[in-house]
Amino acid sequence: MASRNTPGTSGQNLTKQERREQAREAARKLQEQEEKRAKRNKILAIVGAIALVAVIALAVVLIVRSGSSDNSTGEGTESSEDWADFTRADSVFTAESTPENVTDQGGITVGSSLEAGTVNEGAPEVDIYFDFLCSWCNRLENEYSEDLAQMAKDGEITLVYMPVAIMGEDFSTQGAAADFFMAENAPEYFLDFHNTLFEEKTNPLFLDENSDQTLPTIDDILEVAEEVGVPDATVADLETAINDGTYDATIESAYEQWTANGQTGTPGVIINDRQLADWTEGKLTKYAAEAAAE
Repeated sequence: MASRNTPGTSGQNLTKQERREQAREAARKLQEQEEKRAKRNKILAIVGAIALVAVIALAVVLIVRSGSSDNSTGEGTESSEDWADFTRADSVFTAESTPENVTDQGGITVGSSLEAGTVNEGAPEVDIYFDFLCSWCNRLENEYSEDLAQMAKDGEITLVYMPVAIMGEDFSTQGAAADFFMAENAPEYFLDFHNTLFEEKTNPLFLDENSDQTLPTIDDILEVAEEVGVPDATVADLETAINDGTYDATIESAYEQWTANGQTGTPGVIINDRQLADWTEGKLTKYAAEAAAE
């Protein structure tokens, strides 16, 4: 994974103000990268859509001629524009790159006990691809984390977090490694750790322009682990695992799986093997609830 990540600045000999400005500049550049990627993907989608215009126009004509008048999308009606094509590829994970409580797609499942590695049998899966330093991932987490956890607790869904490191900063890899470590070694703390790391260490970078949060480090990860109650010995093991690259193979496989599954950015939201292209304005929980009711 080191080949995809740019070594971060240690922050030594910098004042707090300088570190804060450095973090804001890094967050700005990360957001610019996401916007460029999104623009590029949008252009590709438009080009592909142009080829379908004639077919769509013909379909509309046929519908009108058939006398169909039921073409409205009232409240509670699914819009095709909210969804995108998705095909789940075969797993690229090996036995060596698959930690305990991690699926062969790189997912960390959460069921009604809210522990990593558990599932709610028969409930729809809600998969979320994310990078801790993705600005839109932080927006999604800020909007939905509590509701999704409650839905998992109530048995309505199996929540599946899919860590990937794509943003080109050390913390992308460190955060993913921390999530995989927690899933394997402290599953009862995983969800609280995951949500708190977002809330306290990365949300402020993207959602609070007045925050003095600097670009997170391993120390921030360890601080959050201690805060949510992870035992001291396990926190020490977490630090060792990150520094030693224990989960490098897992992170590499997660990236390859993300690519194989047709993902080009984060967040990626998949509900029962259907890609939700527009998860904003409450649509994620709306469609998850509809899937649970089927």
